Amino acid sequence: MKKNKILFSSIIANSLEFYDLTLFSIFLPVLTPVFFQGNYFDRDFITGWVIFAAGFVMRPVGAVIFGHFGDKYGRKKTLSLTILLMAISTIIIGVLPSYNVIGIWAFFILIMCRFSQGLCAGGEHNGAAIFSLEHLNNIKTGLAGGLISGSCFIGAIIANLMGYLSTSQILPIEGWRLAFILGGVISLIIYKIRLKIHETPEFESIKINKEVKRVPLFSALQSHRLSCFITFMIGLIDGSLCYTLLVFFSTYLTQIHGLQISEVMILNMVGLVIAVLFTPISGWFSDKIGTHNSMMISCMSSAIFILPIFFLLKSTYYSNIILSEMLIGLLIAGILGPQHSFFQNLFPPQIRYSGIGVFYCLGISLGGATIPLILDYLMNMEEYYHIVFIPLPFIFYGMIAFFSIYKNYNNCCFELTLTKQIKG
Repeated sequence: MKKNKILFSSIIANSLEFYDLTLFSIFLPVLTPVFFQGNYFDRDFITGWVIFAAGFVMRPVGAVIFGHFGDKYGRKKTLSLTILLMAISTIIIGVLPSYNVIGIWAFFILIMCRFSQGLCAGGEHNGAAIFSLEHLNNIKTGLAGGLISGSCFIGAIIANLMGYLSTSQILPIEGWRLAFILGGVISLIIYKIRLKIHETPEFESIKINKEVKRVPLFSALQSHRLSCFITFMIGLIDGSLCYTLLVFFSTYLTQIHGLQISEVMILNMVGLVIAVLFTPISGWFSDKIGTHNSMMISCMSSAIFILPIFFLLKSTYYSNIILSEMLIGLLIAGILGPQHSFFQNLFPPQIRYSGIGVFYCLGISLGGATIPLILDYLMNMEEYYHIVFIPLPFIFYGMIAFFSIYKNYNNCCFELTLTKQIKG
C-alpha cells in the first residue's frame, strides 16, 4: 500500500509539473498583451516566446542543481522542494498584476516565475521516477516508469482543455488565471503528501555506508560516460518527438492548413491521448522483453515511421491528420514507456539522480528547442525536398541511439556490475 501511495503521488506530481509548464505556452497569446503590452503578432509576442524558450535552458540547470541535491541530501527532500517551488511560481503567475498596474515589474516577475518552472521541471520528472522505482525494488519497474512518463501527457491534456475552454470563450476573459491558480493549489497538496513519505531504501543505504559522492555529476562523467551519452540521445529523441507534436504540428496546421487554434488543440489531443494510453503498455511490454530490447525497437521505429507521419500530415483530410497524430503518439509512447526503468540500470544509486537528470534534460532541451525551428525551415523549402529532408533529424537521432544502445549497453551494465563488485 505504501508503494502504491508513493507511485500515485509521483504520477500526480508529474502531471501537475507538465500541466503548469504547458499552460504557459498555451496561454502565451493571452499573456502577451497582459504583461508585455503587445499583441499576438508584434515583437512583444516574440519576447514571450523567448521567455518560453528560457524554460528549456533552465531545465538542464535545474537538473544539475536538484540532481546534486538528490544524490547528496536525498530524493525526498529534493522532490518536496521542486513541487513547492513549482506551486509558488504557478500561483504567482495566476495572481500577477498586469503591465498596466505595475509596469515593467510584471515582465520581470513573469520571467522569474518561468525560470523557476524550468528549474523545477529539470529536477522533478526524472527525480519522481527514481524515487518511485527505488521504492519498488526492481518489481515491474517498466510498468511503473511508463505510468509516470504517461502522466506528463495527462497534465498536457488538461492544460490543452483549459486552453480550449478559454479560446472558445466558455471561461471569462480572466479565466486563464484560474487555470494557473488551480495547478498551484493542487501542487501544494502534493507537497504536503510528499512530506509524509519515507526516503528510498537505496539512498538510506548510501548514507549509512557513507557512500555519498562529493560531486555526483563529476563521478558520472568520469566513470559512466557511455551511460551519459545514451541517456542524452534518448532525451534528444524524446524532446524531438514530443515537441514536434506539441509545437510544430500546431504551427503547421494553423499556418499551412488554415485551421483554427481551438481545432488544432482538439487534433493534438488525439496524439496526447494515444501517448497516455500506450506509454504504460510500452513500459509493461519492456518488463517482458527487457528494457534495452524495448528501447532499441523504439529508437529504430522513430527512424522508420516518421516518414509516413509527415506524408499524412500534408494531407487536407482530417482522417489522415488524425492518423498522423496517432502514429506520432505511438512513437512517443514507445520511447517514454521503458525509459525510466532503462535509465535506472545505467547508473548506480550514488550518482543516479545527477546522471539521469542532467543528460536527459540536456537531450530533451536540445531536441525540444531546435526541432520546431528545423522543421519550420525545412517546410519552407521546395515541396519536392520536404519528404526528403524533414525525416532526416529523426532518422539520424534514432539510428545513433539504436547503435549506441546495441553496441554499448552491455558495456554500461558491465560498468555498473563492476562498481557493485568493487563495493562488495
